[in-house]
Amino acid sequence: MNKLVSSLLGFALLLCWGCHSVPAPPGFVGGGTGTAGRIELPTTLSKAAQYALLCCYIDQEGDNAARWAAASLAVAQNARLRLQEELLAEQALPLREKYSDALTVGADGNLVWRDGALANRTDWETLATMFAEVEGFLLTQQALPVPVEEIRSYLTARGDSAQLRRFEEWVKNGHSELVVTAVGPSAQLFELQRLRDAANKKRELLAVEGYAHAAMDTGQGLQAMELLDEALKSVGSDNSPALLGDYSTRPRLEAMRRQAPQLVVSRELQALSALLLEGDGWRVGEARLGQDLVDWRQDSRFADALEQNAEVIRNQAGIFLQQRSMALTAEVSELLSAKNWWKYRRAKMLCEEEWFSARPCYSDPITAELGKELLAEAVNWHRKVSRELVQFWLAMQQRADEIEGRFGLVAALDWTLQSFAESQRTGADSAVTAEELTLSQQRAAHAREMLLERKLRQQWSIQGVTAELPGAGVTWQRDIAGRLDAFLKASPLERFIQVQFETADETEFQPKVAVTDGRLAEYGSASEPERTATRMFRCVSEPHQKIQEGNRVVYTQELYDQEIVTRTIERTAHIRLSLVIRVAGIPERRVEVNEFLRRDFVVEESRPLQVAGQHVVEDLAQALPVATEPKLRVDRVWSEGEVLDEARRRVLDQVLLWVLDALAEEMLERYERLDAWLESELEDDEFTTHSNKEFAQYLEAMGEFSVLLETWKPQALLEKLPPLPENPSEAHAAIHAYLTQVLEKLQFVLMTNLADEER
Repeated sequence: MNKLVSSLLGFALLLCWGCHSVPAPPGFVGGGTGTAGRIELPTTLSKAAQYALLCCYIDQEGDNAARWAAASLAVAQNARLRLQEELLAEQALPLREKYSDALTVGADGNLVWRDGALANRTDWETLATMFAEVEGFLLTQQALPVPVEEIRSYLTARGDSAQLRRFEEWVKNGHSELVVTAVGPSAQLFELQRLRDAANKKRELLAVEGYAHAAMDTGQGLQAMELLDEALKSVGSDNSPALLGDYSTRPRLEAMRRQAPQLVVSRELQALSALLLEGDGWRVGEARLGQDLVDWRQDSRFADALEQNAEVIRNQAGIFLQQRSMALTAEVSELLSAKNWWKYRRAKMLCEEEWFSARPCYSDPITAELGKELLAEAVNWHRKVSRELVQFWLAMQQRADEIEGRFGLVAALDWTLQSFAESQRTGADSAVTAEELTLSQQRAAHAREMLLERKLRQQWSIQGVTAELPGAGVTWQRDIAGRLDAFLKASPLERFIQVQFETADETEFQPKVAVTDGRLAEYGSASEPERTATRMFRCVSEPHQKIQEGNRVVYTQELYDQEIVTRTIERTAHIRLSLVIRVAGIPERRVEVNEFLRRDFVVEESRPLQVAGQHVVEDLAQALPVATEPKLRVDRVWSEGEVLDEARRRVLDQVLLWVLDALAEEMLERYERLDAWLESELEDDEFTTHSNKEFAQYLEAMGEFSVLLETWKPQALLEKLPPLPENPSEAHAAIHAYLTQVLEKLQFVLMTNLADEER
């Protein structure tokens, strides 16, 4: 019965093929019940020939067969697929044999990776080559030459001329080669890329592991942790070493990362402990532990490690603190024993720096109690040093006041003590008592009086002035002396400056300021010819309303012309005076005052008004502005002597400004020299080698200067300076501005660097 059905099915297929001209696939054999048939080609025919015959049939008859013989077409397509897999397997044979430990070929001809074969591989170059060759195999379309002669012989032997003709035509249309493509290459490529990424990531992780171990061994634990964190963050599901079957690398690095903080802390503490074997290793260790604690406390990853090692950290910091205390005691004691100003200062600085330099190490919660001990010790030492320093200052001040008579040193030490007291805490713990401050102030007050009486009192000598005009030189000498004396009596300088008209042969004081070598080159006045000018002025009255015939309203204004004569009288005066100003301590100045004064005086006169007519308008808006007789200018005309005297006053003011400027500049230069000396000494790393004598000399000079500047009162001098006259000369304005600037600088020095009398 089955055979009958098969025969009928075969007959029906042949009938269909006959009716629709759809030939049967090569080697087609009808199947039994429930089957569509099969392809049976001779085994003597190569797989390439069989594959080519089926490809030729499907290419030529595929569309027609799909419509009228779909079942047989499917049989042919399945047979071609099986042949394609077998051909792929044959082509993949070299790869399988070369990499048999990692690859095999599946039944479908696709490459299959062996489970776990890549788990322990670290031959990265070989793996990279293997991945590249596999990728090339999957991406390259494998071309097979069509065995034309073999197929011709086969079809000729079968006597299948129709099939032979179709085959020849197919080959002629460009099918001399066949492309064998893997089934599902994208899936194989995806898997290949995952394995390649996993291998690259494993290689990277192993490298990081090596770097991390090296960093740990060299004390760079934080860097090792950063490397591990970054590497582990980059591991994902598509590049995990687990895809290679490696289930140990990533967990090993994760465990290393978890243990890293504890390892970093323990190794660092061991290294810090070893530093104690060196001479001053504790200093390095203390600074290093302080920075470590700051870094670890800011990094949450070290929280557990800090807690676990808290006792060890505290013990280590305690050893450092003990070493610091011993070093501080030895160093400060040695400095105090020298009884040297500079070394006292060094000891005080050490105590002040003690807490701040070590603060990072003893500010962590673990070491906070040790920090309190350090702070208390630093405060106690600072109090002891400050107290000894105050006693040293007081003893030096007493000796300078009662024995040596160095009153500038007494005043400077008082200023130092007062400033020091302001910077210290008050009460029982203060390094200087109120009684000591009062005693110092009393000594300083006496020292100021003695300085003003014996040393700082100045004499200004006004020496001869020559002139061609008889008697003019002596007059000018007296005028200069009188102007300076008048200014000094109205200023704070009266107490300690005396103006001497001539230098005596014998005098108690050497002149501080000498105005000498004066020469009056020009001294005269003149009147220029009068200049007369005439101008007309029109007076306009208020508008008056008038009614004309026909009730027309108009407005009239009376016009008058006035002639005004203007006389201009010019007076001139010219004074040129040269002189030399000598101030002790600075190079002498040769100055010249050249005052050329011109004054114009105007006298106006008017003549009687003359009627000029009327202005008549119908609209009040067109009226002229009212203009009444102007006020005439009538100046008092100075005589030539008055103009000359005004010029003389201006010249004397300029001479006064020059003298004051020279003296003020000398004071500023003196202060800058003292300040520069102190700055250079403070910047010297070896300043502790300087003697008390050297610094006492500086203080004495600064003290004298401070008393002198307090007496000067630059702000009061600024207020007393003669004001600039109307239309001053450029030279007059320039020296006035420069002197003002110098006095302002001295005022700043007084406010910021020296003590006021009321302190």
